[in-house]
Amino acid sequence: MSKKKKGVGASVPAPKLQAFLHRIFYRVQLPKKETKAMKEDFLRLLAFYAEKGMDADAIEARIGDDILGTFYRPASPGEWYRLDSAAKVYPLSMTHTHGTMFRVSAYMKETVEPAVLQVALLSVLKRFPLFSTAMKRGVFWHYFDAVRCRFPVRPEKEPPCSCIFLGGRQTPCFRVLYHKKRIALEIFHVLTDGTGAVTFLKCLVREYLRLLGIHVAEGLPSLDESPHPAETENAFSYAEKQKKGTGFLQRLAIQPGAGKKKRRETRILHFIMPTDGLLAASKKEEATVTAFLTSCITKAVRETVDFARPEESIQVQVPVNMRRFYPTRSLRNFSLYAVVSTPYKVQDRAEMLAEAKRQLREQTEPDSLARMLYSANQMATNPFVRIMPLGLKGYVLKKIYGVLGEKVLSGTLSNLGKVDEDFGDHVQFFDFVLGETSKTNIKCTLVSYQNTAVLTVTDSLLETRFQESLARSLREAAVPFYIEGVTE
Repeated sequence: MSKKKKGVGASVPAPKLQAFLHRIFYRVQLPKKETKAMKEDFLRLLAFYAEKGMDADAIEARIGDDILGTFYRPASPGEWYRLDSAAKVYPLSMTHTHGTMFRVSAYMKETVEPAVLQVALLSVLKRFPLFSTAMKRGVFWHYFDAVRCRFPVRPEKEPPCSCIFLGGRQTPCFRVLYHKKRIALEIFHVLTDGTGAVTFLKCLVREYLRLLGIHVAEGLPSLDESPHPAETENAFSYAEKQKKGTGFLQRLAIQPGAGKKKRRETRILHFIMPTDGLLAASKKEEATVTAFLTSCITKAVRETVDFARPEESIQVQVPVNMRRFYPTRSLRNFSLYAVVSTPYKVQDRAEMLAEAKRQLREQTEPDSLARMLYSANQMATNPFVRIMPLGLKGYVLKKIYGVLGEKVLSGTLSNLGKVDEDFGDHVQFFDFVLGETSKTNIKCTLVSYQNTAVLTVTDSLLETRFQESLARSLREAAVPFYIEGVTE
């Protein structure tokens, strides 16, 4: 007679599968509570396979004896990571409600199976040890301490990009969520940037599909190979000393919704469009997709503002992936920022596009990028800043960030580009969401997969004039789209 595993709802596996589980777990050396929870994860997966009619041999072949490898053992005392140069400011500027969070999601063809996703996450973490960490406070800087435990996948219940409250001994800087057909990876920016997050998500999706018996996307990092040391390097160390760096942008920008005492809950809208239609519209205007959309966003911000002085400017931040210009395998933060500044007196989108093209071209020239890289690295390497106690650093940087950090921006456009890996029709599309922050009310993101591009707008404005203007600009440029979204 079969017995029931308490809390699992699956019968105890046959002796052959018990031996198989033993081969998986004999190298796991975690506390009993963690090991028990992981075994229950595998029991749920076995129950899922049994319901699909798979026999013991097929299950063993599908999972593989080495799915956990030797990763789940106590971390070495010396296994920790310094924060990269860009990441060092994030934990110092965060608050309990705004933590510089972002999300990348894959929308699957079928409803997500939690039991499969959980084991996929346990498998993928061994290839990305930087993710299996918790952020700790040092004397002078925060740092990542290695953690070996079961990080759970959870159903999505909170608003997107809700702040992660760090401080627990084993609290990761990321979470994996699922909802219907969506797999979402939410990350505190201190851990990585969009490129690193998408790489992790793609490997997670590939492993999830493999456990479902679907083999795709061969070009991604293999989970069987050891992590490459270059993947965790601080790529900002490529900065060479410059005669002159690029200073902080001092001029305050027009703020959409400024003067409004009330703000609504965060609104997230996805403009879903064919990639070839977006490319055709940009090509027709002899612009890159980023420049074209920057002009549309600038126009929409202008039409959102009721009044501004003619000398004021609309300033749109555009992250630049520095991996395009410096050879590195780093999966940590390695992005800088161009800022497209357009005087409020400019009304015509054609003029706005000309400014976007010129400024993006100038700010991404080699000399300009080298100066920006040097300036970004200066804070972390400056001897005075390095010896400043962490508490004092936090006070000083929060003052600077609060006065300048986001008040110099009207909005953001972050273009992750194209997801090149082929998941066939098992993945419908990806999206990319920047979390709400305390000052900048409008954040736009773009990511494409196959022939679907998703432009996402996150805002907390009382009105929808920005979205309406953005939609008009897309229609005028003959870009077909439809809108999906949620208000949380």
